[in-house]
Amino acid sequence: MFKPRRARLAPATLLLTATAVGISGCFATSFETDPTTTTAKPTTTTLVPRGLLSRIDQILPGQCFDPLPSSDQRPFAVLAIPCEEPHRNEIFDRISYRAEDGKPAPRGALFPGEAVVRTMAEQACYSRFQTWMGIAWTESDFDIETWFPSAASWAGGDRTITCTAMEFRGRPTEGSVRGTGR
Repeated sequence: MFKPRRARLAPATLLLTATAVGISGCFATSFETDPTTTTAKPTTTTLVPRGLLSRIDQILPGQCFDPLPSSDQRPFAVLAIPCEEPHRNEIFDRISYRAEDGKPAPRGALFPGEAVVRTMAEQACYSRFQTWMGIAWTESDFDIETWFPSAASWAGGDRTITCTAMEFRGRPTEGSVRGTGR
């Protein structure tokens, strides 16, 4: 699995990201609940501008993105893409890291190690995939990519795990894949 790392951004990137945050603050996905079911229905309130440079934690579940062209840049940001347009990834869940005892890791806790964090992130994302997609991961045309804290971001208080779905062969998809059973 590809493990994007978060690190300190250059001032120019921070300015660009701050501008993107200001713009993206106007965009959101809300969920309406149908009183006759227990499943939330996504409702897009407005589209994300194509190619909006964003940190992964600024993209909400149900929104889509493309990785940055340079692998050196990928740990720091992604390009937000409206799901209606061709894109590579869709976020299907975001959760907080939990220790083996199931409790949230408190701020100031020692980094448990990349293998431990990666394993927890992958297990959490795999267990949530079927609810999102409508089919087990092992039977799906989609793979899971997890984004999780690095040692450096952990030291800054990051405990966020982001679960994304992407087509196995890396081909772009159009529209949300939520509930498609693909």
